[in-house]
Amino acid sequence: MLNKNLTNSFSFLVFSWFFIVIKAFSANVDEMHLSEKIHESDIVLVGVVYSLEKVPWNHPSYPELMINHEVSKVKSQKIIFGNKNLREIRIRTDLAIAEMRLDCCEIGASYLFFLKRFEGDDYFSFNGRYGVYAVVDNKVSSWKDKKNIDLDRVIEQIELLKAKSVN
Repeated sequence: MLNKNLTNSFSFLVFSWFFIVIKAFSANVDEMHLSEKIHESDIVLVGVVYSLEKVPWNHPSYPELMINHEVSKVKSQKIIFGNKNLREIRIRTDLAIAEMRLDCCEIGASYLFFLKRFEGDDYFSFNGRYGVYAVVDNKVSSWKDKKNIDLDRVIEQIELLKAKSVN
């Protein structure tokens, strides 16, 4: 009986330790507040995906490690802030960290992007999937409650928060 209790206790401890270790090393990406996204973004735009391709990339610290990243090519429809001269932009959508991969991009679909420069002329969403929102019929789909918010209202809010952060 004592042996069985020890075995059960040991099994419980091993399971608990395993759960704690897995939880500690998981890289959950929490949705940032809109003002944080604006502050961290180099560019915020609405654009249409027109091409998807795989691009080889070498990690600077591990040159022998070759990774194929998916790149979405996007035609900008409206640049809310950032380089207003960009007509097309390349967005890395499947970065090495699984939690940072985007749940987008379909050719022909429109999205609202909060982006940071990656390398060269490529950009990425530093807030993972929470940095890209589908735009359908001039409405932005939210991740949390799936409400559709008028795109013009969202743009006004972004511009207002950006102006406040500059002052």
